[in-house]
Amino acid sequence: MNKKISPIFLISLPRSGSTLVQRVLANHPGIETTSEPWLLLPFLYTLKKKGVYAEYAHKEVFSAIREFINELPCGEADYLEEMRSFILALYGKANKKKEAKYFLDCSPKNS
Repeated sequence: MNKKISPIFLISLPRSGSTLVQRVLANHPGIETTSEPWLLLPFLYTLKKKGVYAEYAHKEVFSAIREFINELPCGEADYLEEMRSFILALYGKANKKKEAKYFLDCSPKNS
């Protein structure tokens, strides 16, 4: 069931107890979560020119996506708006609790 849901991001240092905090918060009927979804990172890194390790040619992907973004009526604002809609829709589909209004994303920091 796809419901309107608001994200909550749990940001912490590695090995600091974030999984325990996630599990405690997940017991609340208004909060849905899944184990480390990692949804945002790859999409946001499409906008990062350097510092990305990938098995595909990231520099070329970055250039192609940047060219595409430049053709959008409002440029990067349009891209980010659609990414937001996409991610929120996926969080909504992962929401199995009828009363949940929040999706807790507890993805680990990537160095």
